[in-house]
Amino acid sequence: MTSPRSPISQRQNDPDMRTLLRAAFAAHARGQRLETLRIGVSLISAAAGLLAAFVTSTATSVTIVGALWAVGYAAAISPWTKRLARRSATIQEMFDVDLFGLPWNHTAAGAQLAPFEISQLARRFTPGRRREEQLRDWYVDTRGVPQPYDILLCQQQNLGWDARLRRRWSWLLLGAVVTWTLLGLLIGSLASLTVTETATRWYLPALAALLYGIESYRAQRDIAAERERIIPMVQTEIDHAQRPPLPPAEHQRLVQLAREVQDIILATRKQPARVPQWFYAHFRDADEQDFQANAERLRNTFAEMECGHDETT
Repeated sequence: MTSPRSPISQRQNDPDMRTLLRAAFAAHARGQRLETLRIGVSLISAAAGLLAAFVTSTATSVTIVGALWAVGYAAAISPWTKRLARRSATIQEMFDVDLFGLPWNHTAAGAQLAPFEISQLARRFTPGRRREEQLRDWYVDTRGVPQPYDILLCQQQNLGWDARLRRRWSWLLLGAVVTWTLLGLLIGSLASLTVTETATRWYLPALAALLYGIESYRAQRDIAAERERIIPMVQTEIDHAQRPPLPPAEHQRLVQLAREVQDIILATRKQPARVPQWFYAHFRDADEQDFQANAERLRNTFAEMECGHDETT
């Protein structure tokens, strides 16, 4: 990429880009609804274990239902969520590649979705609950940040924000699993259950919920770790930013780095582990403020470079 492109802060709000974001939101929402369903059913099955612990007549039916749901979750629901995650990741990749002016990586991303598929998904987007507002200024304000450092700044936001959110959610999941496991021991003691009875009446009905918690905890931690591994590399380039115009070879090196970083972002997006929308919304304003402060620092750095250049000419 050697030719100038539209500024990110301007281009990201163009109508065609907003359409891509609506489609990505709609695809992501389908995955979240499925995630909510499997969590809800798993929690209901787990809660039924409390009934089975004290009402013996319900123990057999609760145990069977819990075991069947655990099998169905592993055999059908989990693969479905993976397919939805890959689709939403592809649309988000289309948005980023267009916005950043990067080449499309067919090996990593596969084929782009056809325009009619994007249009169909975008029409399913529901603008309520500030969602339409959230589509505006998707990335931090990069005005005053020269190309291609603006790409790295946006990628740093993407990597850091998502990793931070996933770390928080993973700790909450781990706490829930540990709490439910210890609670089972307490319930077993209070109900005077044997080890076998505790396992079949308490833990087996909750098996799907426990599997989800453990699986999601590990996945969230792995994704966060992979993203955090790249952040120092991007931050180093930002910290050592040079005043433009850059030599062509240096410009091309940074663009190639951005493409490699984008591959990591794509790979982690394709993972089915998700963070609930309500959890993201709870921290959104504070997290956005933190990353906007980082962008402001970089803008000030380039402003100082320009002032220093003016004083020496």
